[in-house]
Amino acid sequence: MTSDQQQLAYIAINDNDFDKRKEAFNRLFDQELLAYVILETCSSRYINGIDILGDNAVKKLSDQRLLGYVAKNALNCYVRFEAVTELADRQALAEIAASDEDWNVRDLANKKLAELNK
Repeated sequence: MTSDQQQLAYIAINDNDFDKRKEAFNRLFDQELLAYVILETCSSRYINGIDILGDNAVKKLSDQRLLGYVAKNALNCYVRFEAVTELADRQALAEIAASDEDWNVRDLANKKLAELNK
């Protein structure tokens, strides 16, 4: 399999073979492409992006800006929840705590804010 990050992102999103998609995702390290693939694979085309990529998909993101973006913009509430779990950006957490449509995501963001403010 290729090591080209853009090609891997394309495969992770579009290949018909589940194992190839997962392998391609696992080889990705470019943070922006990881976020893009996470957002694309948790779109309405898939039942659950986490199921497609594995439970650790969001944990591969270390860039707080991109974690915040995924936490605010993923269509799937489970993906947003996982992103909030890894998020430490107070401003992003406050926005999510105030406005996420899912109660569990809002609650977690509030708990994370309380922890950060101790």
